[in-house]
Amino acid sequence: MGQPLTLARFALLLPLSTFLLVWGLLTIHRAKLGLGRLSARGTFVVSFLALQGVVVALTELLNLGAHLRPGPLAAAWLLVAVAGVGAFVWTGGLETVASWVRGGGFGRARRLASTSPLDVKVGVALVGGILVVLVAIGWLFLPNNADSLVYHLARVAHWIQNSSVDHYATHTTAQLELAPLQEFNMLHLHLLADTDRLDGFVQLAAFVVAVVGVSELTRLLGATSDVQAAAAVIAAAIPTAILEGTSTQNNLFAASVGVGLLVIVMAWEPLGNVVVPAIALGLTAGLSFLSKGTLAPLVGPAVLLLGARIALAEARRSSWAAVGRRVAVVAVVAGVCALLVAGPFVKRNHDLFGSVAGPVTRVTLNDAVSERASAGNVVRSVAANFRIGNGGDDPDSVTSRFVLDRLRPVFEWTGAGKDDPAFTLGWGVDVFAAGDFSQLQRNEDYGANPWHVLLIVFALVVLGLRWARGDRRARLPLLIGVALGVGFVAFASTARWSLYATRYQLPVLVLWTPLIAIALASVNRNLMRAAVVLLVVSCLPPLLDSSTRPLLDRPDPTNDLDPYFATRPDGDQLPFNAADFVDLRDALMATGCTRVGVANAITFEYPLWVGLEHAGWEGELRHVEVQNASGALEATDFEPCATIRQRFWNPPFGPLEGQVELEFGELTLSVDQDLVG
Repeated sequence: MGQPLTLARFALLLPLSTFLLVWGLLTIHRAKLGLGRLSARGTFVVSFLALQGVVVALTELLNLGAHLRPGPLAAAWLLVAVAGVGAFVWTGGLETVASWVRGGGFGRARRLASTSPLDVKVGVALVGGILVVLVAIGWLFLPNNADSLVYHLARVAHWIQNSSVDHYATHTTAQLELAPLQEFNMLHLHLLADTDRLDGFVQLAAFVVAVVGVSELTRLLGATSDVQAAAAVIAAAIPTAILEGTSTQNNLFAASVGVGLLVIVMAWEPLGNVVVPAIALGLTAGLSFLSKGTLAPLVGPAVLLLGARIALAEARRSSWAAVGRRVAVVAVVAGVCALLVAGPFVKRNHDLFGSVAGPVTRVTLNDAVSERASAGNVVRSVAANFRIGNGGDDPDSVTSRFVLDRLRPVFEWTGAGKDDPAFTLGWGVDVFAAGDFSQLQRNEDYGANPWHVLLIVFALVVLGLRWARGDRRARLPLLIGVALGVGFVAFASTARWSLYATRYQLPVLVLWTPLIAIALASVNRNLMRAAVVLLVVSCLPPLLDSSTRPLLDRPDPTNDLDPYFATRPDGDQLPFNAADFVDLRDALMATGCTRVGVANAITFEYPLWVGLEHAGWEGELRHVEVQNASGALEATDFEPCATIRQRFWNPPFGPLEGQVELEFGELTLSVDQDLVG
């Protein structure tokens, strides 16, 4: 963790090789597999999903007997890669590639690519430019998102220590119960590369998949190549996507899986091969559950709509009895695949908490059913995207005041209370009040996507008018847009509202971009081009100068843990800093203690792990005195010679009997008296 990446770590090439082999196999044999409607971009997205299936399979198989260690994992990836090579050669992949090269290869593909080559080239250049900047940011900055230090990366550190992803005793149950797929990927990177410098690249890969998938969805909706390119740029320019593009959160990762779901269903061939598409659907459904709990309500209505469309198309060509039989086959195959993917994690949660969801998940849902509160939360969720500008007379601030002033009476009309704890998570905030949001809108914990929200409204109106005027091409995009709107309402009305809710909307924002591009193009191609340019310009501040990873003003660290502590965008100071962790680490190293207990919830736990690893510490760090359900998993034979606490969670602790307590800001270290010099 926190170590530099060296070229000697060739094990990282194994997952990449596996992905390329799967992509080649799916592209070559897509027609036989029932995926004939997909282009190479579509198979790229499906290959990413297949790779995630391999990640889950290897994680759970090696978890049996606690074999999640660098050697066994590298060996497992090697076996998968060798199997991929064998399948590629055995199925004639080499001959197909050779024939493709003889036929002109990429040159021929370019000649046939577009009827508007300049638009496509400009679109590719714009997306490529954004991606290059994100790659630089991902490489230069270590993980510094607050949630990641609390649980995303802390759980990875526990898994590595335990050589297992089984649940363990912890004061922070978010480390156990929340969707783990993003962290499974980071676990593999840590074990194969022995560094956390690549952790941000998991979501960066998801960024690429989402953008490529958006262009494929636009193609499947019948749009020309210039509109496909515009949709890709519109997706790449979503501020929240850019802010999360190098973060170790998981909303963008979930968005890429959501895009994959729609790609699979959109490309479904009525009355075609049903087994492979059903396997892909079930795999992705399981991955959706492991990606983010918000994905089901946000994307579910659109998937159901497209599924119903397929059933109707099949019924017209055959009979409802035949449709029923095919639906039954799909349900069984997809259900089994989804269960195989998500089942082990679901079982771990159920065994510990007695349900699929634990206490952290339950506290994010509304305590009661209230039409007024639900409607109010929908309005507030929209309003959060307009907390932009510095509070002055700049265009962002003027837009913010204009929109928020008009949304406030709508919220008041619902009769919802902004401070009702049954429907609000955290502190009560007047989301409609004007202010200086220049830092908040450039932080991935908050973010804002005002222009995309306005374009969604524009697209919905345009598509509705065109359909009303008899344009049948607008019907399917309009229905998908309505379904995505239903998904947004379903999520916003059932979850407690908080200022952090904006980033949870990312999957539906990404999926709206094909519809935005289609609507803009249907009005005027030049309007589409102008919108693309304006969106790219508007995304430059979060791209170049985010609050947590500012490329233009990269801070100089004073110690090895400073890079993990980002500046808080709201101006509040944390009750501790990197220096406290460094001082505590150094004091602990001086004692020689190798059995350390964490006696209450440490807000930023991950820096404890990475700091000790930097110092070459070889010991065990385990949570003790755990009072929640996971306390049953506490190791009874673990007797710490030192314990760490964070004081502001509870009243200050005095030293334990026979121990001396040392203070490091809000952190305390209690050490056996005979270990203190």
